[in-house]
Amino acid sequence: MIKYLWVDTETSGWNPKTCGLLQLSGYVEIDNEIKETFDFKMKPYGEVEWMQEAMDKTHLTPEVVKNFEDPSVVFNQFISILEKYVDRFDKEDKFFLIGYNVKFDEDFLREWFMKEAKTERDLMYGNGFGAFFWTPSIDVMNYAAVRTISSRHNFPSFRLGPVCRTLGIEFNEEDAHNAMFDIEKTRELWKFLKGGGRSN
Repeated sequence: MIKYLWVDTETSGWNPKTCGLLQLSGYVEIDNEIKETFDFKMKPYGEVEWMQEAMDKTHLTPEVVKNFEDPSVVFNQFISILEKYVDRFDKEDKFFLIGYNVKFDEDFLREWFMKEAKTERDLMYGNGFGAFFWTPSIDVMNYAAVRTISSRHNFPSFRLGPVCRTLGIEFNEEDAHNAMFDIEKTRELWKFLKGGGRSN
């Protein structure tokens, strides 16, 4: 049984240590079937760094997010979803975390887990992050790079939008930088490539 947790995040900037996680969207997919969709919006923990480039892309600003849900409440909701599909005490039962340039999202998720740690032991062991997810995560961007290695020169950049459009996948830039839209397109790109789309 293969379990994917598709994730995309929107944040107040690029540094998970100083910036805030604002939106977390994705799917639970088990053996090619979507079991659950989630789209969480949360305000950051206290004062965080706000990068102008991030705000310009996401349109999420301190004013916009101030009435979003408390991050600790969202964390508990997120853990409840994970626990529905994975037994954290079974070392052979975990999700593959999957996304586009997923290291970025993973770093913010790991930091979020750490901020919710209640004990020194939790801090030492990443507050259970590894109990839910296999290492390494699966990066659709890297997979796309391998599948298009001989035609890389045709891509104006390797951001999600240009990659999708170059491969003939519809992508509306006005909808981009919303985590739900981005993860939908990431999964569509993955399915396209795995189904015999552009290859070497």
